[in-house]
Formats: sequence, C-alpha cells, structure tokens
Amino acid sequence: MMDSGGKSEKVSYPKEGEEEVENVEGKVSQAVSDVDPLKVLEANIQAAASKLRPTLLVDYTEPEPGPSHVQTGGAPGSESGELGAPGAGSLWAHQAVMQPGEVSDSNEPIAHDELSFLGTEAGELPAGLMWCYDMGSGAAISRTMVEEIHLLLRDNYVQDSSSTFQLEYTANQINWVLGQGEDNAVVVGIKSSGTDPDDLIGEGQLVGFVAAVPAKISIHGQTIKVGLVNFLCVHRLLRDRRLTPLLLAEIMRRLNARGIRHASFTTSSILPLQAVADSQYFHFPINVMTLGSLGFIEDDPLAMPINKVIDRWESHERNDMFHPLTTPHISSALTLVSDYLQKFAIKQVFDVETFTKMFGNKSGVVRTYVREKDGVVTDLISYYVVYLKKLGTTKSQIHNEIQCAHALVNVATSMSLIDLMKVAIVHAKDDGCDVYNLLNIMDNQGIVRDMDFVEGTGTLAYFLYNWRCPKMRPDQVGLVLP
Repeated sequence: MMDSGGKSEKVSYPKEGEEEVENVEGKVSQAVSDVDPLKVLEANIQAAASKLRPTLLVDYTEPEPGPSHVQTGGAPGSESGELGAPGAGSLWAHQAVMQPGEVSDSNEPIAHDELSFLGTEAGELPAGLMWCYDMGSGAAISRTMVEEIHLLLRDNYVQDSSSTFQLEYTANQINWVLGQGEDNAVVVGIKSSGTDPDDLIGEGQLVGFVAAVPAKISIHGQTIKVGLVNFLCVHRLLRDRRLTPLLLAEIMRRLNARGIRHASFTTSSILPLQAVADSQYFHFPINVMTLGSLGFIEDDPLAMPINKVIDRWESHERNDMFHPLTTPHISSALTLVSDYLQKFAIKQVFDVETFTKMFGNKSGVVRTYVREKDGVVTDLISYYVVYLKKLGTTKSQIHNEIQCAHALVNVATSMSLIDLMKVAIVHAKDDGCDVYNLLNIMDNQGIVRDMDFVEGTGTLAYFLYNWRCPKMRPDQVGLVLP
C-alpha cells in the first residue's frame, strides 16, 4: 500500500552514458563500454532504491474493501463512524471471530453448531429500504443485477482520502469475481422502496451490496468450505443508517443456509478482531509517464530509468517462450499451481472448474501465461486487472485512468523466479498496465528485494469467520482474494 499523503524525496538518477553510479555504500566507477548497459541501469535503480518512494496518492492496492471501509455509525440520526473505529467492537464481540489479542494453538471452528444465532429471517431494515437478491443456490446472477451492482460500485466504492482516485470495476470484472466459485455466488442487496418521505434516492435503486463466493481453502492442512466475501458497499447518502452490520449478518445467514459455516475477507484497515495473517503491498511502476501525468507519482517520470530496464527485458528471447493459457494447458497448469501451493499454511483448493474460472484468460480482466516443455506446463504467471479512475477527468482526456496489474500466482520451475517476474512485468506492459502490484506473500519477499519494488506504507490483513488457528507469517500465505 503506497503513501496516502506527504511528499516523496526527489531522486537524481545518473544520466544514460555516465561512467559512475552512486549506491548506498559509495561510488562505483565502471566504464560503460565494458559492462552490460542493462546492469548499469539496474545498478542505478539499486543505488536509488533506499531513497525512491514515489507518493502514490491512493490506497489502490486492495481490489475490494474490507468491512472497515464502509461507514456504518449507530442508529439513524446518531453520529456516523467506521466499523473498525473505536467503539465498533461490540458488533464483533458476539460474532464467531477471533477477538483482539487472541492466540490460538488449535485449528478448528469457533462455533461447531449450525450458527443458529444468525436466525432464519433477514434483519429488519430502516424505513424506506428492502432486501433484494434472495436467490436459491441454483440461481445465477442476471445481467440486470450486474449492471445495478456496477452502478453502485462506480459511484460509491473505494476512494482515496483526498478523493483523487476511485476504484472502478467493469461489468466483466464483476462477473469474473462473482463467477469464480464452486457454486453461484451468495449475494445480498438492499434497495430503496420509495416509502420513506425523506428518501433522496429513487425507488428501486440499489443502495447496499455484499457478495460471497463459495470456495474451498486449506488452513494448516485442513480443508473447509468458505464464502470469500467481496464488494461490500453502501450508498454514500445512507452511511448513517447502520447498513453494514446488517449486510454482513445477512450474508453470513445466507451462507449458513447453504451449509457454508465459514468466511474469509481482507482489509487494509484495523478491525477490532484478530487477523490470521498480515501482509504488505509492493509496486513496480511500468508506465511512469501516465502515472506522473495523473499525479499518481510525484517524482519526475523523465528521471526514472525503469522503462529502459523493462525494454531490455522485453527484448530477451525468454518472453517468446510464454503464451496465453488455453484449454489444453488447464490440467497441467492446475497440477503445477496445486503442487506449488502445497507448502503454504493457507491457500485455495482448486479443481479443474474453479481453476479455469479464476485463471482462464479474459481480456481486460485476468491474464495467465504459461511455458511448457513436451506438453507439460513448467512455468506460469498470472495477474488480474483493476482500474483506477482519476476523479474530475473526462473521457475525452487522453489519460483518465490507471490500469493496475495485481499478481495472482506465479510459479517457476525451469527458470529463476526473478526471471519469471521480469516476463510477468513485460506481459503486463504489453497488456496496457501502468503498474504491477504484489503482496509479500508466497515467495514474493525475495522478488521485491532483488527487483527493487517500491514498498508500500500500508498492510493487508486476512480474517476468518468461524475459524481459529495459529497466526501465519506472510511467507506462509498462499491465498489471494481478487
């Protein structure tokens, strides 16, 4: 997660062709004619790495907000507040979650019954509002529903603190996220009924939403079925109605009705409960001109040699060895990824269907590339795409959004992980992405150190509903929640 404010320290990069580069230890003199220009450029980046901290103005690293991102407050008319703010703990105190400071040596459900405390009926909503999207397990999400969800997220989803950038999801991206499960997603909506005389929102408009995608995850060797919670959002004009606790309670009630007793979600904010893991985001700028023109970084884009390094990576023949994942690759790629994830304490468990749903290529949504030998996939790179809209811009402007590539799973067996990530960044550049992001989970810590990714200032916490377990280090985490 990048800085949300403040000024970045300006960095003076050595000009191309200079014979000396300055690093943290001192000055190293090298004749340019005697060394690989790529190594000189990489040395320049390493020299400045301890000083380079571009001010990325938005908490853009999280593709969906955790529960703390939506203001909830008390009863109507009371002061509004954040779900994760002081005083909000009472919401969680009676839920099946690990409490702050709780340490567990066990790996088991918190509540072993059928979560009867959630009830059999939806909670009562404030006047002028009604529940919607109460579908059976066999019902698919309609095109009309996706459009309603898209409009709600477009106008009310995550913004940075200065209201400069906002996450923007296309209908195709929403369909991809909600369509990844073993079964159809569990969705909860709240609409305006038009019966509240003080209501400023049109009748039938979607004003609140949350979804959970059924999936299997493995926690310390035990596989359970969970709902992966996503897209929690409340209309800006209704954030004093305490709708977030109602949405969360209702999504868990509907999951429980389907026989799903557990859930997982992530957030970048502090919640009054115990996380099972914490991680941090790192970033590699790709299109520094676009990032600079939109105010996403404050350093002079012309002084950053990163694009020159990427150009050299792009010319290397190894990039030609990778091609998009297609149906004939699925079985082998699934085996490769599943074998790789085995070493992590928490990870998603895929079958052919769920693997295809998550990793199958969709333009502008998710990209997966593989390298194979004798028909067997030996290496794989994958990332999904999220857009950041610069607020106050128009479609007529040349640049009004930033395309962000977020790493899913990257597996290298026939090459080094560093070389694999260079291929991933080149493909992200070719696919039009402006920045490449990843968490320091899995084997990524070495990547961010050796490739000089820019370190973020925020963290991403993992939480489980109705499950307690020992806390995990970032390098024990193999779970990515798009």
